[in-house]
Amino acid sequence: MRAALGLPIVPLLAVAFALGAIGDGQVKPEAPAPAPTPARKAATPASVDSEAEVMAFLGEHHPELARVLGPLRARNPAEYRKAIGELAQVARNLAEVRARNPKRYEVALEAWKARSRVELAAAQLAGAPSEELRSQLRTAIEAKVDAEVRRQRFELEQAEAHARRLRESLDRLENHRDAVVEARFRALQPKKAGARPGDKAGAAPATAPAASHRENRP
Repeated sequence: MRAALGLPIVPLLAVAFALGAIGDGQVKPEAPAPAPTPARKAATPASVDSEAEVMAFLGEHHPELARVLGPLRARNPAEYRKAIGELAQVARNLAEVRARNPKRYEVALEAWKARSRVELAAAQLAGAPSEELRSQLRTAIEAKVDAEVRRQRFELEQAEAHARRLRESLDRLENHRDAVVEARFRALQPKKAGARPGDKAGAAPATAPAASHRENRP
């Protein structure tokens, strides 16, 4: 599963393990393994640097997920390392998006946070069903849908702006076709030996007419 704009999310199984460890102080029965999913690119292996990067990222943008990861480290180190690797990739992907387009970064970050919160709420409800958790899940889903609306509206605005630029470029080519062809043709003509920069291809030297006139004098 991947979040909006190709950002990976933490596996639900890992989240369920963590929530079972912190829910009410009791160990919850482990859920059966999920059905196989299509193969995806492996996350970058966790390291000390990536772990610090992830915890700083979550502390700023998703503190509730940071609280889940703490117990997961001792309960299931393999799933913890997998989650850290995926979250490190999320942080790097978002940093790249921010460098290219700050507005797109804001939309992508909010979409990822909303989807992750739905995953957390669903896992918590599966571990300890209650009306309060059902209400929290509904609220999280509503926030996710709102984030999807904002993301799709942003993408539509970007597509419309791109279409306007294409239309303007097409209009220029259609309205000035002959001039564009001539300019490009001249630019690709070979330069004559000794021609000064800026001389037009095939143009005769400026002094040629005067010299010819002197030769015809008696």
